[in-house]
Amino acid sequence: MRLLSEIQFTKLPLVIKDDEWHSKIPYTDESKKQVDFAMLQCLNDVGVKYTNNDLISRLPFGFWVHMLDKKYNNPRENDLNLWQTQFNKCFPNSKANGVSLNTLFQKLGTFNKFRNRLFHHEPAWKGRKTKDRSDAIKYLHAMYKEHLEVIYLLSTSKRELLGILGFVGSFNNECDIKRLDRYTLLLNDSVKVKPE
Repeated sequence: MRLLSEIQFTKLPLVIKDDEWHSKIPYTDESKKQVDFAMLQCLNDVGVKYTNNDLISRLPFGFWVHMLDKKYNNPRENDLNLWQTQFNKCFPNSKANGVSLNTLFQKLGTFNKFRNRLFHHEPAWKGRKTKDRSDAIKYLHAMYKEHLEVIYLLSTSKRELLGILGFVGSFNNECDIKRLDRYTLLLNDSVKVKPE
């Protein structure tokens, strides 16, 4: 999850021209709380001489997602006008694909909710309309496709790298109904021969 914070959003302080941007920019109580918590982590982990990079690396993924809120694209408030000049630099493939800041905010919000479900050990396959195994497989494929699209909006080369490293092929090979049937048979066979 460091892709957003370390590669893309590290450009933001250059726009704001202030090393303490993270303590001045939070707009919501929740984002301010996240910055304060990251500062406490820095003090505990690194000590009083922690750097801006130490703090940024401890900000949660949700903080970065909420930096895409339309509140940060306000031309009337310079302190909150992050995206008017930086959107295309941070998300180079968005404009060419007709993806607005608001759409990207929604896509990354979905990404973050899915990530949180995995982090809390909730079933990844369970969508609102999932009624059977076939629906579950379709849901996982849709989520995977959505995640790949978001990565592509950030960086063409990062998206290509996932294919080159075989992650896309592995996912497609493993996430299908035939593979699920094979795993089910293996599980059933191991239960049958389980010693008492």
